[in-house]
Amino acid sequence: MKRSSPLAFLALTGLLLTACGGTTPGDVTAPTIKLTAAPKTVTVAGTVTLTADASDNVGVTKVTFYRGDKEIGTDTTAPFEIKDNVTADQNGSVVYRAVATDAAGNTADAADTVTINISTAPPADTTKPTVTLTAAPKTVTAAGAVTLTADATDDVGVVKVTFYRDDTEIGSDTTAPYEFKDNVTAANNGTLNYHVVATDAAGNIGESTTTVTVNISTAPPADTTKPTVTLTAAPKTVTAAGPVSLTADAKDNVGVVKVTFYRGDKEIGTDTTAPYEFKDNVTADQNGSVVYRAVAVDAAGNKGESTTTVTVNIDVTKPTVSLKAVPTIVMAAGEISLTADASDNVGVTKVTFYRGDKEIGIDTTAPYEFKDSVTAADNGTLNYRAVAADAAGNSAEATAMVKVDIDPNEPNDSTATATPLMVGKPINGSIAGQDRDMDYFKFDAAEGDKLMLTVKSTSIDSNSTLDPYVQILMPDGKTVVEKDDDGGADLESAIRFNVPQTGTYYVALTSFDIHDDAEATDNKITNTYQIALTNR
Repeated sequence: MKRSSPLAFLALTGLLLTACGGTTPGDVTAPTIKLTAAPKTVTVAGTVTLTADASDNVGVTKVTFYRGDKEIGTDTTAPFEIKDNVTADQNGSVVYRAVATDAAGNTADAADTVTINISTAPPADTTKPTVTLTAAPKTVTAAGAVTLTADATDDVGVVKVTFYRDDTEIGSDTTAPYEFKDNVTAANNGTLNYHVVATDAAGNIGESTTTVTVNISTAPPADTTKPTVTLTAAPKTVTAAGPVSLTADAKDNVGVVKVTFYRGDKEIGTDTTAPYEFKDNVTADQNGSVVYRAVAVDAAGNKGESTTTVTVNIDVTKPTVSLKAVPTIVMAAGEISLTADASDNVGVTKVTFYRGDKEIGIDTTAPYEFKDSVTAADNGTLNYRAVAADAAGNSAEATAMVKVDIDPNEPNDSTATATPLMVGKPINGSIAGQDRDMDYFKFDAAEGDKLMLTVKSTSIDSNSTLDPYVQILMPDGKTVVEKDDDGGADLESAIRFNVPQTGTYYVALTSFDIHDDAEATDNKITNTYQIALTNR
């Protein structure tokens, strides 16, 4: 015989009581319940939300939740929910169960399964690095480098910082401090957008940006380089007044425009083209140490300078000199001997001889001499001068005078050298220049010509001392006529002459003393005369 079900018995009893009109029995209706777990699959440690949809004819008083057989929570009000924290410890299939209970103690349960597959590996790093980018300078006015500095940190560690200008990668740094220098030029004028990306080992990135204003002049850069210059002077020691040669070796990256030379602080000259030179004339006024300076200047006004020193020790003592001329009176063409007696505290370097203002000779060794040739063209007073000079350029001078009175007709001491004599053209001469002077003249005449020959002395020159003796010679050399006025009141001769035959005639003229005495001499500068031939 089958055992009766208690539930069936209770149901039957209730029916009988109802039918018989007895007392109402207790609540025996169980709640209804449905359990939903979300998510159904768990891969990351977290919570599983359990939701129980429970109802009852009278009312659900509570829902109790279980993971397996372990109670994990209770909810007494709808909606009936609980969150269950799960970890990798629950990996596998987890059966959740919810039990709904009403006030009568009736219960109902429902179950749901969740698959848990949580990795046991360390959790992935998802934290971004933090980074701040700065740029210096913020405004660029000259070509050069912009320094980019990234202050980057990360919970694990920054492995790299990458720098960008606009969208172009320009560099990276893997060690702190994270820096990069970006060279910019006028081609980058404007606003530059820099950004930096900091990356950690997990690939997380953090970014930062900044801007830089570039305003670089496109004009050529200003030249600030000084010229280089080396100054030399020659000679380094000066013992005679004269020039010191200054030479500046000057160079510049662009070009030297001028070199200015100074003696001490005084500007003495400028040269604008290489080789840069200047000659400074120094005298005894500069005796001592003279500092020269050369200043080289380029087109931008940059200056370089150099100095050098010259020792000046110039002799200022003049030589002494005297001049002797022999003879002092010249009556015949020949030489005048000039002798200078010159001395100096250091030494005479030369003696220069002058006739008037004309230099006629130089002698550099003692005895200082020169011979000057003179002719009748030099008649008159000659002023000679000797200038003695020493190595320092000091000079002294001495003078001497010579009287020159040379007969311009000389040499006419024979018929072969006779001076032509023409009618109406007087000739001046002198019986001088040698101890026994004889002057010859010649003229052509035709037979029958009537001529007058005159020789004058004192009437044309009151200082004349000549007593002339005159002979006229035939073409064959024989004497035709001669005249002497010796001892008379008149010392001049006048001869009337009728030409006996056509031909060349000669006149022999001397002083009476010479003619009268074969041993006599008569050589005086005052023996002057004038001879003339005229028609009568």
